[in-house]
Amino acid sequence: MALLLGCSGEEVSEGDVEPVEAVRANEHSATVVEQTLNLKVEFPDDVKLTDASVIGTQTLTLKDRVTLTKAATSNRLLLSVGLDAKVGHLRGARAIQLKDRAKVTGNVTAGTTLTKGPGVVITGTGATNVAANLTEVAWQRKAPEVSLGPITLNAEERRFLEPGTYGNLTVRSRAKLTLTTGVYVFQNVLIEAQGELSLDSRLGPVQMFAKGTFNYRGSVASLGVEMPQFIVGYLGTTAALIEAPFTGALIAPNADVRFQAALPEGHRAFILGKNVTLDADTKILPYPVNWVSLVGPTQYEGLRTTLPRIQCRARR
Repeated sequence: MALLLGCSGEEVSEGDVEPVEAVRANEHSATVVEQTLNLKVEFPDDVKLTDASVIGTQTLTLKDRVTLTKAATSNRLLLSVGLDAKVGHLRGARAIQLKDRAKVTGNVTAGTTLTKGPGVVITGTGATNVAANLTEVAWQRKAPEVSLGPITLNAEERRFLEPGTYGNLTVRSRAKLTLTTGVYVFQNVLIEAQGELSLDSRLGPVQMFAKGTFNYRGSVASLGVEMPQFIVGYLGTTAALIEAPFTGALIAPNADVRFQAALPEGHRAFILGKNVTLDADTKILPYPVNWVSLVGPTQYEGLRTTLPRIQCRARR
């Protein structure tokens, strides 16, 4: 048997020497510390999540001339619809206000009162004093705890980024960042006007978590598929502002969310925020979230049956 000298000069049997590959693997597993990222979506249990486009966990404000074809809900407080707005089903845990000439293609169900201005049209039923019970779907993702540092793309720059944990993300005007299937974690996210996120979601959703702030003025493009699967989990508490056409799901359970009109395209989005505001003339087209890829097939099947309830109590 061959003998080797150890670091201290003592003789070591060759059989006691660990292969280099095993050493590197052990070093990697010992040094990579993971963080857990949690997201959840709350909604009234008499609304199908797959039918919803906008959820305010506290309030929901749809300003004048907003266009929204799928369901909208406010889970705890006021749901307000502006002048000449055209919306789908409405579900409010408390009062619902429909201003002049608003049109609802579907049903309106209020936890307390329903107030209608002149010329309001509801094609379905209008119900009041219907208590709201909330249900939820929740999921978590793992990502490295250690940041690889900030990512800044300057004007005209092109870059591909692997999934991982980073510092601040800044995509400047006319820059293009390509992301692929996997989990990305950033501190603050700023996509400037004409900055582009190019998404390759052919093997699954591109999942972006922002911990600090989230401000979007750019564009989203898809590689290889017509509609990208893009999930933004915003974990911060500072208001999120969407100023340009956005494609994807924005889930911000702890922050207010505001969408500007972004005409003429509007947005193709699923939106959840604490207090959600859609500015005047905002148009929200349906966005097909792949819930199976997020919550798994078992919990997804529960969306069609019964999920655990959360009693929503009226505030006095």
